[in-house]
Amino acid sequence: MKKQLFLALGLVGLTGGLASLADAQASWAVCNAPTSPYSTPFVVAGPIANPLIGFAVGITGSVTYGGGPGPCFATAVSREVPGRFGLVTGPSGSRQLADDNNMPLTFGMPEAPAGCWSQLAVVIDGTVTPITSAGGFFAGNGGRYTYYEITQDSIRVKIQLDTRGDAVRAQYDLSNSDTDPHTVSMWYTAVPSFITGGGERVNGGEGSGGRCFISIPGRPEPQTEQRIVRTLDPGRFPTHVDFTLDQARPAGLRVELGKTPNNLDSSGVNSDATDIEEIVIGGFSTVNGWNAAGDSPFADGIIADRPFGLASFITKMPTRTLAANGSTRFVQYLRLPWARTSLPGGYAATVDAPLVLNSNGGALNPNPFRVRVWVDNVALGNPSVPQTGVPMNNTAVTITFPKINNNTTPSGLALSADVPQKTINSIAWKSTGFTEFNVSSDGSQGGDLPYRIVVDSPTFGKKTIDGTIKVSVTPRLTLQKSPKANLVAVPWVFADSAWFKVLNIPTSVFQAFDWDNTQAGYVNSTSPERGKGHWIVYTGASNPLVQTLASSPTQPIDLFTGAPQIQLRPGWNLIGNPYNYSFPLRQVQGVSQGGSGTSQDWLGLVAEGAVANFLAYWDSVNSRYVYVSAEASVLPNLGYWIFVTSAQNVTLQFPPVNSLGVASVQPGNDVNWKLQVVGRTQTEIDDQNFIANVSTPNATTRNQIMEPPAAPVTSLQVYFTGQTLRGILPLAQTIGIGNGTQEFPLVARTLKAGTVTLTWPGMDSVPSNYRVMLVDNATGRQYNMRQQQNFIFAAGANSTRNFTVRLISNVEAARGN
Repeated sequence: MKKQLFLALGLVGLTGGLASLADAQASWAVCNAPTSPYSTPFVVAGPIANPLIGFAVGITGSVTYGGGPGPCFATAVSREVPGRFGLVTGPSGSRQLADDNNMPLTFGMPEAPAGCWSQLAVVIDGTVTPITSAGGFFAGNGGRYTYYEITQDSIRVKIQLDTRGDAVRAQYDLSNSDTDPHTVSMWYTAVPSFITGGGERVNGGEGSGGRCFISIPGRPEPQTEQRIVRTLDPGRFPTHVDFTLDQARPAGLRVELGKTPNNLDSSGVNSDATDIEEIVIGGFSTVNGWNAAGDSPFADGIIADRPFGLASFITKMPTRTLAANGSTRFVQYLRLPWARTSLPGGYAATVDAPLVLNSNGGALNPNPFRVRVWVDNVALGNPSVPQTGVPMNNTAVTITFPKINNNTTPSGLALSADVPQKTINSIAWKSTGFTEFNVSSDGSQGGDLPYRIVVDSPTFGKKTIDGTIKVSVTPRLTLQKSPKANLVAVPWVFADSAWFKVLNIPTSVFQAFDWDNTQAGYVNSTSPERGKGHWIVYTGASNPLVQTLASSPTQPIDLFTGAPQIQLRPGWNLIGNPYNYSFPLRQVQGVSQGGSGTSQDWLGLVAEGAVANFLAYWDSVNSRYVYVSAEASVLPNLGYWIFVTSAQNVTLQFPPVNSLGVASVQPGNDVNWKLQVVGRTQTEIDDQNFIANVSTPNATTRNQIMEPPAAPVTSLQVYFTGQTLRGILPLAQTIGIGNGTQEFPLVARTLKAGTVTLTWPGMDSVPSNYRVMLVDNATGRQYNMRQQQNFIFAAGANSTRNFTVRLISNVEAARGN
């Protein structure tokens, strides 16, 4: 019979009218059995959608796939639909993508959310029970939401699904009618399966497309089945997992795993999202339990070292204890990978901007481009309260482009023949509206370039959305004139890679240097090498010189497979981004000969003592080092210092590039406070010198920062010294532990004679029960750093002056100690 696909409007009357939305879109109905694919009766509610995303809920009946000449199953398979829900993109999709509108996101959609292709389970006292009915189903008038419920043993489960912005919000309310307590959780499993408007099938059933791309912040794409548990490694637990068409196209499904910037309320701190305890990723049969011969829903098994093909996942809410008559709520968000959004409050705002501007040695593409801002006038549904709404009138939308490099450098993003603020005149209740901005990049900067969207509704208030666009660098370098130096990396392949050919300037106006780890010094460089950093000292007339690179630069062909490995030796090494795109530091992998002997990600290398937990690049404009941690991106065109703490070599593997490769792990902060010491001469400044106070010795290694070698033309160096895994070394950040009295050696080195001034801004960050003293080791004199703002001394050429910063705790808490 013909399927019934409709929007149910009440508790009864589930014979509502037919909807034609799904009939005209890409659909897994391509897998339908040749005859009678739908049972009698067959009822599915939905899709319940806005322009970006929607869902459908199975009410009654079954679907049969395969058993004929179709593309999916040689042998027919039948699956039930009641209680299941599936996901689909809305009719608009992303402006930046060609054919993701009305695209199924889970197998069977939009007609048949069936079997265990997208299913919930309630877990009671450790027993997993898949949900297979939709009792009391209705679709509420108060918004785009549905409600249904089941009762399993003494636990009542109420399921509410809402569409808002780019998200389906799933809310699970559990209550215990028993006189005894019970432990409860909710699991969700799905098979992310896509069909584009052009008919391309990805991660579908038997014979229906290859595996989707899986992107996990801070981790490489999984090739073997994985079980990621929050409590076992909370510092590395991801905020989300993306399942997309491929590395380049971010159309697909984002599974959020707890609090993220997209679901924070107006405080910027709180979220209703539940921190998911575990996600399991792997093949259909072992994880999801889908099997053509017969499903085993929520199989929840993995084979740790077996590659898997088509992908599925299970998310598990934390286990909670429900007392007699007790209740609890779990909330989960399922979203679109390309969107940046703000979901809570009276309305949702979603930004659709390109994630990447590409360059293959030529101009950026797309450029210019459009940034679309959606405003969704709908609040969360509430089955207990009649819902009414009001239109949103005169909603102002503003776009700006913050500066980069500590707010010192324009990003190169700007409006192109457009205005920075626009007004959406009216958005009816339960409707959406949008506006667009025409934006371009001048190509002067690459990496993750920021934009900011502010949506201001006179009715519901203001929302701010911050996003970035990964902009490829084009083949050019900006060189500051000596006495400034430039630490660069060059990601291109050249016909002739000699520096004078690449830079296309006379050898008389520049010098290039490499770092020789064995000699612990600089040597002349003859040509750039991908994956390594190089110093260039430029002495020509232009300041700065913005130079287009010559010798036929082309983009390397290994972006999606990974650049050649780099061999690192103990101590300092200079590396560089081998790509013209940024990538997250967390996704770097390596093997330490002195460690486990197995491949580790960045934090794994840090944990086993192979590398220090930072990289350092040179800010050529301000002539100072900038230190970045695991949460940062490795930017193109920059060289980076990396310190190998192990006594053995480390092999470094750069990750492949993908459009979603941005670090999105919420970093912890175990530093209590910092004291900064700044050194200045008339021409130079060294301001990256800190004492960081931590509570436990365990925090020392991940917060200690070694001082890199001085730039080739630097004449001032200020640093602390302290014990490291490689002995006593210069430190840009030394560590104090706890509250005891402690001393920190401080060194000021000068190559040129002159006056040096030491200052200590931000003294108020040091708790007032410390007396902070600067001891001049040359004279033995002590200076109270709370009462004196600086220390000035005359330095000779090639001289070193030693000091001690002494922190004396437990003095009377009063300013002026």
